[in-house]
Amino acid sequence: MDRKSNRIRVGNQDKEDRISSLPDSVLCHILSFLPTKYAVATSILSSRWNLVWSSLPSLCFDDRLCLEYKRTNRLTNDASTRFENFVNRVLVVSQQLNIDKFSLNCFKIRYPACLKLWVSAAIMRNVREIELNLKHQNRVELPESIYTCKTLEVLKLDSDFTIKIPPSGTCFPSLKIFRVVMYYPDNDLTERLFSMCPVLEDLSIEGFLDDDDLAINFNISSSTLKRLEVTLTKDGTRSYNEHKVIIRAPNLEQLYIGDFVFVSYMVHELHSLSKAFIDVFYMGEGEILADRVLQLLKDITKAQFLSLLTGTISALDHAYENSFPVFPNLTCLKVEVRRFGWRMLPIILNSSPNLETFVFEKDGSFGFVEEEFGWIESQSVPHCLLLRVKKIEIRGFEGRKDELRVIKYLLKNSEVLDRIIIRSYRKPLKRKLCQKLLMFERGSKTCQVEFV
Repeated sequence: MDRKSNRIRVGNQDKEDRISSLPDSVLCHILSFLPTKYAVATSILSSRWNLVWSSLPSLCFDDRLCLEYKRTNRLTNDASTRFENFVNRVLVVSQQLNIDKFSLNCFKIRYPACLKLWVSAAIMRNVREIELNLKHQNRVELPESIYTCKTLEVLKLDSDFTIKIPPSGTCFPSLKIFRVVMYYPDNDLTERLFSMCPVLEDLSIEGFLDDDDLAINFNISSSTLKRLEVTLTKDGTRSYNEHKVIIRAPNLEQLYIGDFVFVSYMVHELHSLSKAFIDVFYMGEGEILADRVLQLLKDITKAQFLSLLTGTISALDHAYENSFPVFPNLTCLKVEVRRFGWRMLPIILNSSPNLETFVFEKDGSFGFVEEEFGWIESQSVPHCLLLRVKKIEIRGFEGRKDELRVIKYLLKNSEVLDRIIIRSYRKPLKRKLCQKLLMFERGSKTCQVEFV
């Protein structure tokens, strides 16, 4: 490109460089779709592009684009220094008064003070979103100014950060989306932090708990919260600590629980809950885990969509038949069954009187012995099959006897069914099984059978 004019040479001809003729605001918008490293690199194109990048509203730093990793996946000090110097230069040269997003994705920072300096610089420029992902970093502190920042609306923390709650009683005054990974937190943090964010709407917690006798309580109390995701994992073998998750959120619409620890739940005032996903890891705890899962389900009976994953169903297999709660508003149900839990299917259907869509996925990764584990028909046909269910989807179909009995039962007793979709991972069986399924009696004359 000619540095003295907005013309470029293509072959033997000079042509007008229309891109460089665009206004700075348009060029800056184009560069905003590039990682910051590549946006800065455009400054070498011509004098016209020299400082266009300096007005970028988002600064996204990723050391994978700036550094050369050794085979050991460790960085040399020189490489880390180059990356840190690059971030420093960009922050100094950047002319944007207000930053929309500051993102940092790196292996490790040699000097934690750099992190505090960078985040503070973003806060001084009225940053709206901060994302910090440090893969192999010892615990570092965030700058105190982040807790009182009035422009910060989105915060994503994926590393071992020290979070210090301010004494004022309010934390992150404008934060709406908060995604945080917590390594071995203490109760002073988990019992207070999530109830001190006054306008929080979307909260995701991934907690790694220590393998000791200390019980941790996660207290989530918010009148503004709409979406909540809690995933808890524990090092070592499972212990039976009384870890607790307490939820008070009258406006919560969507809830995901991923429990790989063995937690008890105290859930209150979920008046607005629409969707719930329950994923509990099952390791033979029997009735104790079943009671905890049932207690959680009894507190979310207003849900319209419910997903019960494999471990949850396996745990419920140890519950008493008449203890499963009724879900009067449930219109869509998804269940996963592996080795245990087949007997729960009619029980759950009986507890969902207004169900319209039923998705049944069989996880065959561990297999099962057909003579020991199978479908047990209920004495009476669930109300929802007779009058409500219009769509059924079967996933992971392998053509086993138990599976065929389930499908035969559903086809026969679903009197208003419009469509049943059967998804199989064993394509060679498709034609043979399809012919067999088409011979099954159907309670609905309009039902279509799709085998995919």
